This record gives sequence, C-alpha cells and structure tokens, in this order.
Amino acid sequence: MYFIAASGTTRSLHEIDATDRPILVARNFGYDSLSAGGNPRWLVSQDYRSKEIVIVDTETDAIKWVGKHKSGTVLSDGKLLLATGPEITVGDASCRPNAKAETLNPKNGNSYLQIPVVASGELEQIRLPYR
Repeated sequence: MYFIAASGTTRSLHEIDATDRPILVARNFGYDSLSAGGNPRWLVSQDYRSKEIVIVDTETDAIKWVGKHKSGTVLSDGKLLLATGPEITVGDASCRPNAKAETLNPKNGNSYLQIPVVASGELEQIRLPYR
C-alpha cells in the first residue's frame, strides 16, 4: 500500500511493507493525489495546480513523468489513458502515450471523438460520443 505524507508544504511518497512499516519511496514528492486504475501495478499521481501527472510502478518503485493533463488512469491491460480537454491519449502497455484523439467537426455531422488505437499490431478506430 502506498500513501503520500505531508509535513508543512513538503510531501513524500511511502509504501507500507509486509511488516506494516512505512518505507520512503520518494522525498519531495510534488504531487497531491494517488489513485489506482484498472491495473494494480501502476498508480497515477497528479499535482492539482500544474496538472502534471506521474505514474508510479509498484513493482520497481520507479516514477515516470507523463506530462500535463486534466486526468489520467491506467487501464486493466496496462494502457495509459489521458485526457486534456477534447483530446484523449491512449498509450501502450508500458505507459507511454502513443496515439492522440482528434475531435471531428460536429457541423459536418461527425459528432464523435475518433481515437486511433493499435491493437494486435493493426490500427483500429474507437468512436466515442462527443457533445
């Protein structure tokens, strides 16, 4: 189990080990939230002021900076899903963004988001309603 400890304006990331003792994972951890997605290996953390997101790999305790996004999560298959306004980014299983959604023009009758996704080596399109 992971948690963020705060002392004044400084935050640090800790893990509770099998003996119920906290272990320091990262000093000066500048993020406010810590949430699990569909895959328990990766945790998503965000700085609410700057909108920066990092991914914490619970197997290695590595912290990977992802970028500035409104929100993000890790799907059950390990793909990273990030949202920034009308853009949705779907990443590969190593949590690297690799495809960007394009907002199609509703005036032309295209009232959906079209998201390119690579699955089984082939490019597929996912369409989500867009209002």
